[in-house]
Amino acid sequence: MNENKINIAKKDSRVKISSNLKKIKIFSAMPKNNLKGIIIYCHGLGSNKTWAIRFYDKLLANNFGVYAFDFPGHGEDKTGFSLFTLNRCIDYLNEVISYVTSKYEVPIFLFGCSFGGYVILNRLLENKLDIQKTILMCPAINFCEIMENKTGISDNYFNTNEYMPLYNNIKIYKNSYDEFKKKDKKIKNSSFENIAIIQGALDKTVAYEDIKNFCKKNNLELYTIEKGKHELYGYDEEIVNFIISVISRKMK
Repeated sequence: MNENKINIAKKDSRVKISSNLKKIKIFSAMPKNNLKGIIIYCHGLGSNKTWAIRFYDKLLANNFGVYAFDFPGHGEDKTGFSLFTLNRCIDYLNEVISYVTSKYEVPIFLFGCSFGGYVILNRLLENKLDIQKTILMCPAINFCEIMENKTGISDNYFNTNEYMPLYNNIKIYKNSYDEFKKKDKKIKNSSFENIAIIQGALDKTVAYEDIKNFCKKNNLELYTIEKGKHELYGYDEEIVNFIISVISRKMK
């Protein structure tokens, strides 16, 4: 995240860059009045909660609040990667959803990028009733397969190695790898609804054709950014306009 944007956000009275919800590190940004709804943002692998700064200002201008949090081992969270599991990531998300729904009587929306989208999809398989609408950006619908493609590593690797090393000092241990691999299959074989996806056609991490087929199979709205790459840097305004459009249609 651009340090200049973080410094600007730190001076914004509507923003709390870092607060605690039990052991979870939280980012929040709330409009001064006329709150319409709250968007809970889930960041990508190796990222952190401050990536929500990309989107918060215009969302606040449209009276939507924003919450984000650090996944285990990311940002300010000090959990070791031996405990970085999908179930623990979902537990964090559930804690934030529970907190937000208990504090505000407004619709709740989920917004996830890449790995964050993967976590959200798995959470929706457990419970989707408390969420008004979900928007995903370049979601890693086949996260374990993506890791394997990037590293050239398969499950045999763990016969002689304790963990799979990834970028930003991320470590994927065997129990987590097995969990991700199992959930890849579950996502592929499950049905989803009430989701809109924004995807870059030039994404080399999450293949555009995979997302297009996923949306077709589940009859989901797909918004394509033709020159967009993974995480869609440089398209923040277009992303936020899409989010607001999707949410506004849902709330009519």
